[in-house]
Amino acid sequence: FTNASKGVYLGVTSATASNLLDDYEEGTWTMSLSDGTSTAGSTTGYYTKIGDRVFINGVIGNVDTSSLTANQDLRIVTLPFTASSSKSGLQRTIGTISVSGISFVSDAYLTLECGHAAGNELRIMETRTGSGSNRMLVSEYTSGSADLWIQGVYPV
Repeated sequence: FTNASKGVYLGVTSATASNLLDDYEEGTWTMSLSDGTSTAGSTTGYYTKIGDRVFINGVIGNVDTSSLTANQDLRIVTLPFTASSSKSGLQRTIGTISVSGISFVSDAYLTLECGHAAGNELRIMETRTGSGSNRMLVSEYTSGSADLWIQGVYPV
């Protein structure tokens, strides 16, 4: 094998640029809830970046959202890396979310969506069977007692 100056060649017996893993990082990031203008609360999430993909997970719990505007989209802001805007469609539905203390329709399921505005926020999509999708509003989060468990992956 040829010595990889910065990384490891995977799955090959000779140096091939497309098989070079040269970008790996693990860390923490601080996320908050937002209405697009103001933020509320903050908590630590965890990420792993491998190449052009970032894997995230974390919990936001018991955040007081009374300072946020009720009829605005609920956002999770400050991703560890800005999502790519050049990988069209890949940044839309990025992961799963479990909730407690959230008001949404019984036949809906929730997913995380990424890639809006500056590409540095997540929004929660509420998809209803046969009725399309809506973004979760601040008013659907029970201030001071709701919990969000998030897990996802997005391109950078």
